[in-house]
Amino acid sequence: MLKIRSFKRTHLIISLILIGSLFSCSSENPQTEGQITNEQTTGIVTQTPENTTVQTQEEQLTEKLLKEEGVNTGKIYIMDNIVYCAIIVKEDSNTENAKKLAQRYADELKEIYKDKKINVQAVQKDKSIANIQE
Repeated sequence: MLKIRSFKRTHLIISLILIGSLFSCSSENPQTEGQITNEQTTGIVTQTPENTTVQTQEEQLTEKLLKEEGVNTGKIYIMDNIVYCAIIVKEDSNTENAKKLAQRYADELKEIYKDKKINVQAVQKDKSIANIQE
């Protein structure tokens, strides 16, 4: 049962990151079609775009986020012109406090990264409880 919940949480985090990646695509920065390469060690064919988007983790704020009460896991990272904050809230935590935490991080990130868009998402019990885009 615990493995299933961990798998669901991991799957949810990955899904949030992928969804956030879709928001970062714009007509100003068109993606060019990539090259097909064959990874010799795994035998898997992957597509590598020529204009690869670099994802940078905001390590200090992520560390601070992970110490917050009620946070199970999370990550703050920057991709293109958007700062993403993904928060997985513990199941037994107060939902209203988690929403306030998400808003607090949205405000803090907006203050730090004035020139970037902010996207904060909080999830509890496999349901989105906050989706803040500024």
